[in-house]
Amino acid sequence: MDPSLFGRVLRDVCLAAQLGPAPRSVRLEVSTRGPWAELRVVRDGDPLDAAVLRALFEPFDGNGEDSGVAIGLYLARALTVAHGGTVGVDQDDRGTEIWVRIPAGQREAGEVGHPRRPEED
Repeated sequence: MDPSLFGRVLRDVCLAAQLGPAPRSVRLEVSTRGPWAELRVVRDGDPLDAAVLRALFEPFDGNGEDSGVAIGLYLARALTVAHGGTVGVDQDDRGTEIWVRIPAGQREAGEVGHPRRPEED
């Protein structure tokens, strides 16, 4: 994934984690899970409002519930999917985790993106 595009995805995910009600804390976790590099923005506190959660991946707040979500994670998901990844949300009564998974693999120094194919070496 292009570093500037991934920066935009990360920004949008972090902004979504700040939506109401205000969290007690927000932290970033990065790990590898099988073939995926995973980034999680963990929001400790009350879960996101139901209207916000419903609107999160919509292009605009068209649900008439004034969720405060504009473009939300719609663009972040589109950019991530275009690079072979996925975006999702896990939520319970203790908080919310918004995650991004992109293919993990060998990369050139400083490069973020699709894994290299063996025939490219």
